[in-house]
Parts: sequence; C-alpha cells; structure tokens
Amino acid sequence: MTFYEAMNEVLQTSRYDRLMGRRGNPEEAFSSWFSELMDRLFGNFSLNIQPSGFSYDLNLISTVFALAGVVILVVAAVVIFRTLRNNNKPEYYSLGDIFEELANNRYTVRQLIELSNNAAEQRLAIRYRYIAALLALNERQLIEIKPSATNAIIWRQIKSTSPALLPYFECTADAFHLAWFGYKNVNDENYRKFSHAVDILATGGDAK
Repeated sequence: MTFYEAMNEVLQTSRYDRLMGRRGNPEEAFSSWFSELMDRLFGNFSLNIQPSGFSYDLNLISTVFALAGVVILVVAAVVIFRTLRNNNKPEYYSLGDIFEELANNRYTVRQLIELSNNAAEQRLAIRYRYIAALLALNERQLIEIKPSATNAIIWRQIKSTSPALLPYFECTADAFHLAWFGYKNVNDENYRKFSHAVDILATGGDAK
C-alpha cells in the first residue's frame, strides 16, 4: 500500500467514525473547550455574556460611539465654518502688504494725503488715505503696526487706547475694503464721510 492510499484510508475511517458518533465533531469540541476557558478566565467577573445581553451591550456601545462620532463631526464643522467665515470678513483681511509698503517707503502722513489727492482712480486714492490714517495712528502710539495685523486687531487696539475714534476708524476701514478688496466705487456722500474720518484720525482732530 502506498503512502497516499494509506492516508486516504485513514481519512475515510475518521469520517465514518465521526458520522457514526464514535468520533466527536471537531467544531463542537473546540466550542466546548472555548466555553470552559472563558468560564475559567471570567468566572469571577459579573459579566453578562448571554447572547441577548451581549447583543444588547454591543448595540449600546455602537450607539454611544456613533453619537460621539456625530458630536465630533459637528464640532469640527462649526470650527471650520467659523474659521472660513472669519477669514472672509473684511476686518480679518491681512494688511501685510500695506505695512510692507510703509516699511519700504519712508512716507509721511502729508505725502500719503498728497498721493491720494493726485491718484488716477478712486480705489487708489482711498488706499493712500487709509494708509495715512494707519500711519498717523501708529505715530500717535494708538496702534502698533505689525505685518500680521488685521483690521480686527487694529480695532481692538483703538478700543483700548482711544475708543472715541472707533466710529471714524470703522468708516475708513469699510470704505477701504469696499474699494480695494471689493472693487466697488464709493459714492460721493460716503467718500466725503471717509475723507472726514481720515482727517480726524490723521490729524488728531476732535472726535465729534
């Protein structure tokens, strides 16, 4: 008898014994052994491992994790939304290019006003006047010019140092962002208000 014939006979005998009940089912033997092992390991713990209770516990855990996931997603969405909203607000636009221009050019407030008066377009005229206002506020130590500053930061500085000037600063900032970032014209009435506000900020006149 060859080796393969002997192996075949052994397998057939084993299969026959199992079918006749003379050999235990391996799956049942493993299941019995696993149950005994679990009883030995966790017999002293009051864990509910009944099928119905275990299923209930799994459903409860799944629900808790699902709710936690939803809460995390909502919080993340709110943070992202508020960040994007703030970055899109005019008061949060970076003024780094303005401060860089002031650093590279030794402007005076008077020179900036003259550049504004001689500008070829309203958009540029408003920009020079706005820079003049910022430079004057910086010279009077009411604000501190930094490359990372935004209008929101400058607004808080003015609120701390000279709150009476806040309406005038808001007027100049609104006109600047409308013209410079929004590419829109400022009507004559609002431009007069803007120029008056710049005069108050730049010359230190009475904030009335």
